[in-house]
Amino acid sequence: MSIFTVEKRNQIQEKLLEVGIELIREKGIRKMTISEIADRTGIGKGTFYHFYDSKEYFAYDAIMYSKNQIKEMMNTAVEQYGKLNRDSLEEVLLTYSFGNDTNILSYISGEDMQWLLERLPKSYTLDPPKETDVINAILENCDGIKKDINYHVIANIMKIMAIAVENKERLYPDALEMNLGMLREQLFDCIFEN
Repeated sequence: MSIFTVEKRNQIQEKLLEVGIELIREKGIRKMTISEIADRTGIGKGTFYHFYDSKEYFAYDAIMYSKNQIKEMMNTAVEQYGKLNRDSLEEVLLTYSFGNDTNILSYISGEDMQWLLERLPKSYTLDPPKETDVINAILENCDGIKKDINYHVIANIMKIMAIAVENKERLYPDALEMNLGMLREQLFDCIFEN
C-alpha cells in the first residue's frame, strides 16, 4: 500500500526527475548521490527507494524524461508555427538542441554513459533513434525543403554539432556558439531551397 496519494506520488516523481536533470548537469551521473537527490527534492533518502531501486534506474528515467520534454517542445513548436521554415526551425533548434539546458545529453560524458549502460539491464537502451528517422521527423514538419536531400550529410552535420558540445572543454569556449551557428547554417543550406 502506497503512503502517497497518486497525485502526490506524481508530484514527487516529477520533482525527482527535475532535480536529477539539474544534478546531472552540475555533477554528472556518477558523482551525484541519492542523498543529494533526496535533499533537493525535499524527501527522505528512504523515500527515494519507494520510487527507484538504484541511482542507475533513476538516471535512466531522468534521461528519458528529458528526451520526452524535448519531443513535447518540438510538437508545441509545430502546433505554434505549423510547417517550419528556415527561421522557425532555427528558433526551435536554438531553444531545444545541443548546448541548451533542455538537452541533458549534452551534459553526459561518454564515461558516465558507459558507466550507466554497464549497470543497466540490456533491455534498457539509450540508443538514439536511427538518424534517418530523426531527420524524417524533422523534415516532415518543414516547408520549402530540397527535393534531393542528402541524409548522410545532414546526419554528419548533426553528429559534428553533438561531438563539439560533448567535447566543449577541448574547444575555445568564446568561439563555440559561433561555430555551432555556422554548422546550423550549413545544416539549413542542406535542407531548404533558399
